[in-house]
Amino acid sequence: MHSSITQYIFDHAGSNMYILTENEEALVIDPHVCTDALSQLEKANVKHVTVLLTHEHYDHTSGLTWLCSIFKSTVICHEQTAVSLKNGKNSRPLVVAASRMNKYSPEELKAVMRTLPQGYRYNADITFSDEYKLVWNGHNIRMISCAGHSKGSCCIELDDDTVATGDSLILNEPVITRFVGGSEKEYKTITLPYLNSISDATLILPGHGKTFYMRDARSSQQLKSV
Repeated sequence: MHSSITQYIFDHAGSNMYILTENEEALVIDPHVCTDALSQLEKANVKHVTVLLTHEHYDHTSGLTWLCSIFKSTVICHEQTAVSLKNGKNSRPLVVAASRMNKYSPEELKAVMRTLPQGYRYNADITFSDEYKLVWNGHNIRMISCAGHSKGSCCIELDDDTVATGDSLILNEPVITRFVGGSEKEYKTITLPYLNSISDATLILPGHGKTFYMRDARSSQQLKSV
């Protein structure tokens, strides 16, 4: 399955969106506004989009209203992510400002910020607390609650060979638990055991950075602690 997944990088925050198209449908993980992604969807004559969110932060949800205004869609996420989306709590591009402060002048940064979605709210179609399973075009998908980075964080299993981990696992990067809703204790007691259960041959689709195999994370020793 993973050979057909396309990765798109959100230039302003370095976060990843993943898209799989089959039979005039698309599976989209963590959307951001992207004309190249739109071209892929249009070329595939997509009629319906299923959106899966790894968590509630801006750099992983900023393209939600844009994408769902173009295509018929079903949005699935953890219930805590749904609360955040409904309240618009993470709809300001503060993460973009923080990550680009040293790369732009104040005037340039303000100009960039004005081009980005903000102040958006969205009502998710399907939510879950512990896990959610669905079959999409014959592919088995399982979303598992993985608190620690945020209250609404989850990992997304795609068949038996691929897992999208959001910001709960990024190769050679420590997980961030200091944000509002983050918890080092929950990461160690809930998410770390799950990550350690993933087989070495599994392809990991992280929220930032390049894709990798679980064996790479295991060899780096980063799964032993936060």
